[in-house]
Amino acid sequence: MANQEARVRFCRQCGASLTPNQRFCRQCGRQISPPPGAGSSPAAGQVSGAPPVTAQSRGGWGRWTLVAAGCVGTLALLCVVGAVLAVAFRSGIPSGQRPPSTAWDGAKTEVLHSERLVPSQEYQVVDVEGALSIVVPGGFLDTPEELSVAAVTGGPALQLPLPAQPLGVFEIELGEKTFFAEHLFIELPYDPAALESSLPAEFSLLASYWDEEVEAWVEMPSAVDTDRQRLVIPTLHLTKIRYDYVVADGHIYNDYFSVKYDQSELDAMKKKYPNFEQTLSDYVEGVVNALETARLTYDQHGFRELEKIKAAEWAVVPAESRGVKLPPWHPDHSVMVKTVRFNVFIGGDRHDESWTWKGIAYSSLSRSKYSGNIYIPYDHSGVQALEIAHEVFHSVQNRYYNLVGMTEFGVPGTTSPSYQFLARQWWLEATAEYAAGKLVYPEPDGRPNQYMGGDIDFKRHEKPLAHSPSVVRQYSERPAYNNAWFIEFLVTQKDIDFNDMFETVASYKWPSVYDNLVAYLETQGLDINQVYAQYTVWWLFNPRSPLQ
Repeated sequence: MANQEARVRFCRQCGASLTPNQRFCRQCGRQISPPPGAGSSPAAGQVSGAPPVTAQSRGGWGRWTLVAAGCVGTLALLCVVGAVLAVAFRSGIPSGQRPPSTAWDGAKTEVLHSERLVPSQEYQVVDVEGALSIVVPGGFLDTPEELSVAAVTGGPALQLPLPAQPLGVFEIELGEKTFFAEHLFIELPYDPAALESSLPAEFSLLASYWDEEVEAWVEMPSAVDTDRQRLVIPTLHLTKIRYDYVVADGHIYNDYFSVKYDQSELDAMKKKYPNFEQTLSDYVEGVVNALETARLTYDQHGFRELEKIKAAEWAVVPAESRGVKLPPWHPDHSVMVKTVRFNVFIGGDRHDESWTWKGIAYSSLSRSKYSGNIYIPYDHSGVQALEIAHEVFHSVQNRYYNLVGMTEFGVPGTTSPSYQFLARQWWLEATAEYAAGKLVYPEPDGRPNQYMGGDIDFKRHEKPLAHSPSVVRQYSERPAYNNAWFIEFLVTQKDIDFNDMFETVASYKWPSVYDNLVAYLETQGLDINQVYAQYTVWWLFNPRSPLQ
């Protein structure tokens, strides 16, 4: 048996070498058949391929047992299938069983334009006079398709921490397809004189699409062509879209962040908390400094640069096809890249959920996994720099995981109970919390920030390592954040390099981050069950544990 386990194996799909008992290929993601003899039962008391949890003994705290949650190989495969099926689920309710959406009840639709497009190797520009233009690149269509553009009124409003004014809502359809392999381009005109905002058009205009699964407007990448006075949206899918402009008179930006706030709300906040006027007077600058401090720290530690969002692949349209002012790069059919900074909105009161400003109530510091926007409320006690660093690292994670990879289950709009090992929230929150508490704001002696992990749950180990709460915003569910201390244990007690671990786990193509972590620890000569048992003892009794 020992000789069989030591035998070198190779993936039949890509030829990559495999470690003994490896369940999947880390190069191509192919599931690996077990080696001869691998199907035998583990020795008594051993746990094979299951996330370790420490269970409370019926006899008290004198005995700790590693409890198996099931076979990872089988369950992970089922979860892959489940991830596909989960697209039809929202909040655990099958779409066929949940009540129909009422979000658009009462909305009215008016068809503005309809025409049949035929395949062409040239750009086709459809101008809907006074409303928008749609640019279809050459070679985009394989068969004739019907294009329809309708104006929509009376639907759900855009929710932002700052006031915004709508410029138009449209529903665009091209044949039966919703998603496409190449970009379409939607150009929406604007009149600078009509924008009642102190912000320049390139900072105030934004585009959003309606996500039917999460039933909310989600901001999408766009760029402002100030020469032609158009908001340009490159998109791979068609649905309801809208464009608005943010009404704000406060703005600070650099190459990475565009921080927007309403000066009148800030003034009102100072009057509300007169004893904290100085703290609030420096608040916006403090937020900007916290954002930059986090970004620079992660960059210095060797993580991928917090790349500026770019609206690339901008449409270039044949000059003879339209009588409008064309950009200078147009005749050569070159590509223009416009930088779109990460939006940061400051608004609301962190300590008063009843606070409203111009009809908007907001009190939560968070980051949108869909748009990358960061929302920061005013806090008279000071800038919550640790939490801001946490959210910035989520943006760094987004450089390794795409939008789907940044969701708890890998499917937008879903959450994942603890028995589903494809859950990701535990890993995304733990690594973000560790990066903020250990890399950006450690204690003077080098230990993690004393507030890392938030409220520490003494009974954290009653739940599995990969536990992700079914209600994401249920703050009593802290295990995902407390797991930052598990990473601290790995780094300080097992000599694990945090950067190497995070980047290697992210590089594996297998969708389960738990499996990927297990595989990584195996390359370091560590067994997840043994490590977790030792971590439990460390958590309870070590002087460097947060419990102490």
